[in-house]
Amino acid sequence: MDERAARTLAFIASVQQRDGSFGNVAKTAMILDALARLPEATELTARAAEWLLAQKRPDWRWGDTLAETFLALTALRHYNSLLIPAEALGAAVRLLLAAEEQPGGPYRSRLDKAGVDLFTNAVIAVFLKRQGSDLPKLRAYIYGMAAANQWDTSGYPALLVRYYVEGAYPEFSALHGVWRSPRQQADGSWRVIGMAGHEYAAVITAFVLAKRSVPDTPKPAAETRQDGHAARLRRSIIQAAERDINALPSPLRTTARSVVGMVTRFENVEEILLLGRLFAKSLTAHPAVDDALFKATGLGNLYAWTAYTVFDDFLDDEGRAIQLPAASMALRRSLHYFHSALPGVAEWPAYVEQVFDTIDAANTWELEHGRFAVQDGMVEVSALPSFVSARRLYERSLAHCLPTIAILVAAGRPLDDLSTRAVRQAFSYYLAARQLGDDLHDWEEDARRGQINFAVAAIMRDMKLAPGPHRLDELVPRMREQFWDHSFVPLAKIMKHYIQYGRKELDRSALVAPNSPVYTLFAILEASLQHTYQEHTAGHDFLRGLSAQFDIMK
Repeated sequence: MDERAARTLAFIASVQQRDGSFGNVAKTAMILDALARLPEATELTARAAEWLLAQKRPDWRWGDTLAETFLALTALRHYNSLLIPAEALGAAVRLLLAAEEQPGGPYRSRLDKAGVDLFTNAVIAVFLKRQGSDLPKLRAYIYGMAAANQWDTSGYPALLVRYYVEGAYPEFSALHGVWRSPRQQADGSWRVIGMAGHEYAAVITAFVLAKRSVPDTPKPAAETRQDGHAARLRRSIIQAAERDINALPSPLRTTARSVVGMVTRFENVEEILLLGRLFAKSLTAHPAVDDALFKATGLGNLYAWTAYTVFDDFLDDEGRAIQLPAASMALRRSLHYFHSALPGVAEWPAYVEQVFDTIDAANTWELEHGRFAVQDGMVEVSALPSFVSARRLYERSLAHCLPTIAILVAAGRPLDDLSTRAVRQAFSYYLAARQLGDDLHDWEEDARRGQINFAVAAIMRDMKLAPGPHRLDELVPRMREQFWDHSFVPLAKIMKHYIQYGRKELDRSALVAPNSPVYTLFAILEASLQHTYQEHTAGHDFLRGLSAQFDIMK
């Protein structure tokens, strides 16, 4: 944890009361949920969780409002799912039934009084989302209130309301400027005008720290952050990109800075920038590689991710036209840096071009086969795309393999060498597993937009879904039931097989040292899959309760 984050955490700890609370149930739960997986906050979160549990009533309720109860349930389950047994989930279902304004939502703020507010329903939506559920009527209520800009309906500050709406529906992401602000008070806190008191300052500060901190699963880049050479190399790559951008004409410069900056905030930015170096450190025979190669491949990868992140938005009908020239610039820069990475290898530029041709062909295939028309709440189902091999998953990201291949070529390995091919295949399986993991997470959102990813196609195929028009508000709940009851486990097994195949290809190459950073990439994917499987098992029982009592999945 860096010095700024340490000051942030120290401020939050200074506000925590001796009993472990932060003034009341709601604020304590918000802070616990934000910091639940932060290793440096272990003592703080343990005391907060202990206090929250002590406030629980025998019927698994907290305070007088639904917001307090579902804030506490969400936070404790995030902190340690074993603290929220099936009994508690059953009580949550019964509470929602008792408080529903209409079947399936929205929900009253209290059982003993009339009245519906946005904050309570956003908190409930976050809780349900983490169990894998999305109630259409609840979503419609929240969308309507947010669209009408009606944030102040509950007595909670509007910024907190927005935070939980975004937690349930990330498309409401107007808060990024607040949570990523570099400004910090001298005491370590982030403060917002209109939210007085140390406890609210601690809540906002915890949200900022959660947004800025390392994700739940440790990344191999954690080692890199402690490595002075890697840190200098990372700065060198970012500074080179800044020089490129500063040399652009004025209108393009601003947009380019925005889209490249977006990629530098990705969770896997260390892997994007330093994959070549990470791979070189993983080889059994450490090659003598000049920093110029690490820098060129890092810049090539950064610009490739930038270009195709923007292009993907257009492929998904969400693109912003103002970003397209910057994406075109990024693609040209990516090709330039990859081409120049190995100036003495005559066949290298053609190899790079072939990789980019493969990416563009994969995107074309997806547009031709993986899109169903959506209009007026209806989706027109036609022939399902056939994902016959892993390549449908990895080809769209294949440029990510180029830094590793460049290192091998620089070390004297021919492009057509069996070991080089094995390394490329290993990283192809890695990319396939990562993409399938994303599909498992995003399938419902993609299905609503008519985008038929690997998981959506599998669910529809398992359902034996008939071609023709289908109402999305009826189809998606059926797909959700199919996913939880039948499709998830086979899809998870496919992802696990890709991870295993990737490891075997690394073994077959006989170039990569066991337990090296490259193998750690696969271990991280496997740990993420295991976590998803555990969440699936726990959430399955909860959703069955919802299905039986709400009848939302039939």
